[in-house]
Amino acid sequence: MRKQVTILVFPLVLLLALNLTAQKINYKDWLNKEVNLIITKSEKDAFKKLKKDKDKEQFIKLFWAKRDPTPQTEKNEFKEEYYRRLSFLNTEKPFRYEYKTGLETDQGKVYLFFGQAKVFPQGDYEIWVYSVPPWIKDYPKETISFTFKRVSAGSAMAAGGNIAGKDQTARNTISQTSLDQVGFVFDRDQTDTRVMQAFYDYPKALLLYPNLTELPEYKEILSFASDSLEAELINRIDSSGEEILAIPFTQDALIVKAANLSSHLTFLLRISPSAGEAGFKHNKIVVFGRFYSEAYSTDFKRSLDLKKENETYAAQLGLPLFPGEYNCYLGIYTPDKKLYSLKKSRMTVPDLWKNDLAVSSLLISPEVMESTARSPKGEFNVFRVGKYLLTPHPSREFNKSQFLNLFYYIYNASVDEAGNCSLSIQYELRKGGRNFKMNPQKRQQPLQPGDPVVDGTRIPLSALPDTGEYELVVMVKDDISQASVTQSVKFTLLEKSP
Repeated sequence: MRKQVTILVFPLVLLLALNLTAQKINYKDWLNKEVNLIITKSEKDAFKKLKKDKDKEQFIKLFWAKRDPTPQTEKNEFKEEYYRRLSFLNTEKPFRYEYKTGLETDQGKVYLFFGQAKVFPQGDYEIWVYSVPPWIKDYPKETISFTFKRVSAGSAMAAGGNIAGKDQTARNTISQTSLDQVGFVFDRDQTDTRVMQAFYDYPKALLLYPNLTELPEYKEILSFASDSLEAELINRIDSSGEEILAIPFTQDALIVKAANLSSHLTFLLRISPSAGEAGFKHNKIVVFGRFYSEAYSTDFKRSLDLKKENETYAAQLGLPLFPGEYNCYLGIYTPDKKLYSLKKSRMTVPDLWKNDLAVSSLLISPEVMESTARSPKGEFNVFRVGKYLLTPHPSREFNKSQFLNLFYYIYNASVDEAGNCSLSIQYELRKGGRNFKMNPQKRQQPLQPGDPVVDGTRIPLSALPDTGEYELVVMVKDDISQASVTQSVKFTLLEKSP
């Protein structure tokens, strides 16, 4: 089941919130009254330059898509909640005093940004408490708090400046209805500076996908029928908590950046029928499964060709998947459905679309060649890196006479004023507490926004002293931002051919 969110609000407030999103957009009001507190300066400048309505409509769609916490679905939870809060401020008119509307007051802005707080009145002060938002780094507490101090209308006007310059209607309104009102303003002396900085950083923190240039594609979601074999096996493993392994298999997951805010996940499967399955003579296997999170759930099923490798079989499955934490169900069965297996695990799909420095999974293979042939339209091959094509190597077993060819992508590298990136890369082999460092590398090259840096190396395995399991570690440092990231992969070195 997918997460259902229930928001209890007054019917009038909900109706007005829906009207804000359903009615024809007034572009001037959208810019100046609806999103003026969260739109960035560069976005505002870009929007003002647009002349055609269709371009403005596309801009607004992208504006919200860049802030959508669940881009894999058409529903934008942030947008809906934002308009709900905005409607509350405009219709219920809380927090207002003097000539300020609720949206113009400190408390109104905090409510719009952070939502309903736990409020603790203390005499002439109010303390609003929230859980720590994710964009406050290394904050020592589980909550943040804003402290507001009470001000009278007169003192607030003095603090806010002379109102003589305002129009007559505003002055009449203040004199008739607002002079006896009091309100609350930030007490910056009693509010942590990091909390105030989080308030100022909020519009920028909303940009989950600042480099997005196309709207996400919402693909049709597959769902297994309740009486299908796949659903039966998934229900069985959920009930018992035990894996189903009539056909033993292992899997490795490779993740690289794809399109439309997604990553591309490739499973390398290695199927090892035991002696009891001596009659296992299939050239195909059906791979199925489910990715489930609170916000998103999708099933998948595909018939794949098997490749015989000594006493094992290999298969490769690729599919797009959005970032998040998932319960992953991965299973296989023979075409006749007589033998089947299913595993359940927890999987993290990293968000490679954000501005943070990131590295894809490491692709390793004993064989690589140059190829100008293109993949069939609509298909993605993780082992095609630029002009190079790697041979899939599910076993990750090598011998000393081979080379280990390594490729990977570096995402979100910073650039200098000339548009060049600068990266320091260190390779290290680890085995049994011993580390073998290779010569550090430097990468400096022009880089267009959103483009990755493609890198790699070739390691002669004959130089390694011992056989056994190794871990290859790649450490990347961005010399401009000083950010660093590490990625690794394990492989086994044999004396003879695997």
